Amino acid sequence: MKKLLLPSLLLATLSGCTAIPALDSSSPDFQKSMSFEPVQNKAVLYIYRSKLSDFQGVTTSVDIGEVELSIFPNCMHRFELSAGSYNFEPNGIGAFSIEDELNITMEKGSVNFVELRHESRIAIPNKSSLIKQSKDDANRVLADDELCIVPIKIVG
Repeated sequence: MKKLLLPSLLLATLSGCTAIPALDSSSPDFQKSMSFEPVQNKAVLYIYRSKLSDFQGVTTSVDIGEVELSIFPNCMHRFELSAGSYNFEPNGIGAFSIEDELNITMEKGSVNFVELRHESRIAIPNKSSLIKQSKDDANRVLADDELCIVPIKIVG
């Protein structure tokens, strides 16, 4: 029985890494996400985790009010939201993590870029930050880190 335990745990761990719903480059959602095009009646928000972020094997999340958005490691996410002012709160990793929130006002037709970065720290709480970025920054990270693109999510 013990001989089966280690391989079973290893298989369960590795299979979790393949659960990211990355889009095929020929899909319409992939093309739309890569265009960085605005939506006329909505605001567009891209959230990504670069390879600089710690906890690479962990899916984390960001709260927008009552809505929790799952954020996969090494991936770029496109969210389409109603225009308005939002408070974004990263869900940190660890019981006493520090969570740096971000307030953004997004207009109809705007395209916004935010990096979610987690920092593992010894002897002090871990830190999770949301950092507003430019389109150029997002494009550079997308290319340099070879981020995957996940399905577009309409929020609200």
